[in-house]
Parts: sequence; structure tokens; C-alpha cells
Amino acid sequence: MVDFIAANTDVFIPRAIGMEEDGSDIIDSTNVAYIRQTIRSKFLKDSTVTLLAVGECTWARKFVDWELYTSLRSDPTPNGLLAVQLPSVSGSRPKLPERLSLNLGKGDEKGYANYYVAPGSQNTLRSWIQEAFEGRTSRLGLLNLGGALRERNSTCEPG
Repeated sequence: MVDFIAANTDVFIPRAIGMEEDGSDIIDSTNVAYIRQTIRSKFLKDSTVTLLAVGECTWARKFVDWELYTSLRSDPTPNGLLAVQLPSVSGSRPKLPERLSLNLGKGDEKGYANYYVAPGSQNTLRSWIQEAFEGRTSRLGLLNLGGALRERNSTCEPG
């Protein structure tokens, strides 16, 4: 993930829980409302698109689910949602977070979110981000917020 982010910092601004090596970005609370508000104010504050970097164990992390939920619940307009499979899992089919799966299209049908393998160029990534941005309004009727927040991390055993 670090390589993908480093290669694209002029395309997007990376913000996510767990990115700081010293752990200073971890939200130390059990109050769900406080955690959601902190995610919104600290990590999603001025964002319009949430880019989910999908690795082998992304699906298992509760804060991934919480970031997705919070970005899709934004008022007045939710964030666009774009998921990109990281090069580290290239050629595989990693399990996806449930909240993302609920927002992907089936077959030829469009969904609120899009999922791609890692782009071959920054221009491709820019176009995907633009498409997600436009989808905030054009595909709003397809948004599925899903159910309850994931309460804990799952054990991930890479295949």
C-alpha cells in the first residue's frame, strides 16, 4: 500500500486510520458516535471521493468499514467510492469489505462504487477518481449504506 500511495501523492491526498507508524492516528475510544465523528472530521473532512486501497486483508479491518460507512453517510452529499486493488495482490481475487460489495454493480449493471485493479498510469487513476466524484450525484440512487458497523477486526489468513 505504501508504494501505491507514494507513487500517486500528486493524484490524491492520502488520509486513513492506521497510516501513521507511531499510531498517533488511532482513535482510542469505545464511543461509536465519537469515533464516527472523528473519522469524519480528521480523515474525511474536505474529501469528495473515498479511494479504498484493497489488499489481502482489507476486508477484515473494522476501521475500513467505519471509514466507508462514514464517507457514504456524509451530508449533504456522500463521497464517491472508488476501490483499487493494490499491486501486491495482483492476479488474485482478494475478499472485499461487505460495505463495498453492497455498492458494486452486478454484471452489466452500474453500482454506486467502482472496483479496478491497479491503474497503469496516473491519468487512468485521475479519470477513475473523476468518475467516482461525478457518481456522488449521478448514481446516488444506487448507494447502499448497509447494516451495522463491524465491531471488531477479523482474523485474516492470506490465501
